[in-house]
Amino acid sequence: METLLRRKGILELFDHFFERNVARWGCAAIIAGLLIVFIKFRLGFIFESSDDYAVLFSVAGYYTGHPYPEISFMNYLFTQMFCLLYTACNWIPWYGLYFLGIHWVSGTIFIYSIFAIGSRIHVSKLWLVLFAVVLSFGLLLFPMHRMQFTATAGLIGAAAILLLLTADWNRMSKRENTVLYILSVFCLFLSYLQRAMSGKVAIAFWMVALCYHLFQQKFVNRCKMKQVLTRLAGAMGLFLVLMGVTLAANYYYAHYGDNAEYIQSGYNSYRAEFQDYIRPNVTFDEVQDIAESVGWDQDMWDMLYSMFYFD
Repeated sequence: METLLRRKGILELFDHFFERNVARWGCAAIIAGLLIVFIKFRLGFIFESSDDYAVLFSVAGYYTGHPYPEISFMNYLFTQMFCLLYTACNWIPWYGLYFLGIHWVSGTIFIYSIFAIGSRIHVSKLWLVLFAVVLSFGLLLFPMHRMQFTATAGLIGAAAILLLLTADWNRMSKRENTVLYILSVFCLFLSYLQRAMSGKVAIAFWMVALCYHLFQQKFVNRCKMKQVLTRLAGAMGLFLVLMGVTLAANYYYAHYGDNAEYIQSGYNSYRAEFQDYIRPNVTFDEVQDIAESVGWDQDMWDMLYSMFYFD
């Protein structure tokens, strides 16, 4: 089959088309978009996994009519952004559109990285596209179908790592590599902004990828490390500024927001420790006096004890 395609000049045409970086980005964006369209009409999107339902209704103000940003396990700037959007125009589903956008961007980067890294080996670009389609549908189908904020933050964090590994000073221009570095740290920031725990994991793996990237550029590609380090330093400086603003906003919220006492007292930590980790093997009869003193009956205890969190 490959011989037949080569005779017709299709493979050569495809290979020539993929020599341009913009073609790789465009094709990746189209495939990611088609995946989203497929899910929309065949499976649908679900935004009600774990805590997402409560987050959506809080920041949108659907019950109260007033968008509310102070959610203890979310970054304040992230929720405040949605509150401002819903206040300005509450008939647009901003929360869902954001998730769709993040998944489309993550999918585009995922597929582009296959094209960019795959182009370094001697294989027809047509087979590379087919491989990217199959792999992306297999890996991205479920998380796009059941959109959940922790998993979505993990996807954009993984995209940040792929962008860093895609940069190649032997095959790409200074401008292209600089753009990849900036996009990488911005995606890393989005991962932390959306879900701090996912962001921390992404940052740890990003640092490992950074060490590999520097090793490859110096000892494999024999690049001039001054230009590599200069661009990386600028991108990381941008990341630190964004993180500083986020942490400052979280500090203000934790000390002066409506839930300051709830957070500072440590109750939120104890609540999370019990619900998410410990769940001791204690029956209602053993704690009946304590439970009833705060108004809990057997049903309330069973509800608390059986709570399950995907993340």
